[in-house]
Amino acid sequence: MKKAEINKRVGELLPLVGLSDKKDSYPSELSGGQKQRVGIARALALKPDVLLCDEATSALDPQTTLSILNLLKDINRELGLTIVIITHEMKVIKEICTHVAVLHDAKCVENATVEEVFTSPKSDIAREFVSSVFPAELPEDLLRELSSHKDSELVRINFLGDTASKPIINGLITECGVQINILYGSVEHLRSSLFGNLILEIRGTDEQRGLAHEYLKSNSLVFSYLNRGGADA
Repeated sequence: MKKAEINKRVGELLPLVGLSDKKDSYPSELSGGQKQRVGIARALALKPDVLLCDEATSALDPQTTLSILNLLKDINRELGLTIVIITHEMKVIKEICTHVAVLHDAKCVENATVEEVFTSPKSDIAREFVSSVFPAELPEDLLRELSSHKDSELVRINFLGDTASKPIINGLITECGVQINILYGSVEHLRSSLFGNLILEIRGTDEQRGLAHEYLKSNSLVFSYLNRGGADA
C-alpha cells in the first residue's frame, strides 16, 4: 500500500477502535487494553471477512475485558464482520457469542447456539464450563439428605427469555398441589436474553408430582431431576 493509503486506513481504524488520540503514541505509552485495540486495528487493516481472536481477553482485568468485548460487538454490528473467538472463559462466550463449539481432546464434542449449550449442555466438559459461569450445585450432604425423602424430587430448571419472568413456582403450587422448597435460584443476562436457574424440592404424592412434571413440560422449560440420575426431561 502507498503511504497515503496507509494514512487513510489508519485514520479510519483509530476512531473505530477508540484510539483517535493515540496516533502518535509509542507502544510503551499504551495500556494493556489499548495495545489489544491496536492489535484489533491491525487485524482489520486489510478488510478481512473473518476476524480471529485467540484468547483476546486472557490477560486483561474485568473492566478492560468488558470494554474489549463491547468493541468487538460494535465491530460485528458496524462492519458486518464474522468474529471467531478462541477462549477458555465462558463469561466471554456468555457476553458476546451467538454460537459455540466446544473442543475437547482434539474433538468437537458440542456445537450449538449459546442458548442451547448454556441451558442444556450435552457433554461433561460443556457442563463444567457452564457451571463456572452459573454455579448451581448443592452441597453433597444436603443432596444426600434431600434425596432420601420418599415423597419428593429434586429438580433443576433452566429459564431462557420470556420464561424467566413466568410465575412457575406459583403455578406448580396452585395447579399441581405440590409443596415447593427453593434450594437455589439466580437470574442473569445471557447476551440480550434473561437466563434463570432454579433448584427446587417438589413434595407431594406420586400423582401431584406427575402433574408437576407435565406442568413443567407444558411451559417448555428445560429441567432435569437431581435424584433420578440427572435424567433430562
